[in-house]
Amino acid sequence: MVNRPRQVHLSFLPSSRGGRWSVGLAVISLLTFAFVFLMVASGAGIFDNWLLTGAILAVAVTSLAGMVAALLVVLRSHERGLLVLLPILWGLVVNFIPWLALAFSP
Repeated sequence: MVNRPRQVHLSFLPSSRGGRWSVGLAVISLLTFAFVFLMVASGAGIFDNWLLTGAILAVAVTSLAGMVAALLVVLRSHERGLLVLLPILWGLVVNFIPWLALAFSP
């Protein structure tokens, strides 16, 4: 009996329903972040504009939800779509790296 290595089938697009949900949440979060960026660049204040404050909260919530969904799909369903890494990385960038920057700033 010959032991052959298992072949891992990688694809670009997610194949599971949870993978598609996590990528969709990341895309919504990226589009909302672009809206926030354009509003701030035009001179809108964060606490003066309720639409901007709500959009910032929407970016945080959708990126966190997309990251959790992507982690669950990768760990439980063994999703191998490379695009599923986008919600994980985006969730880390939006939710956790600013806190690390605040914690280690002088």
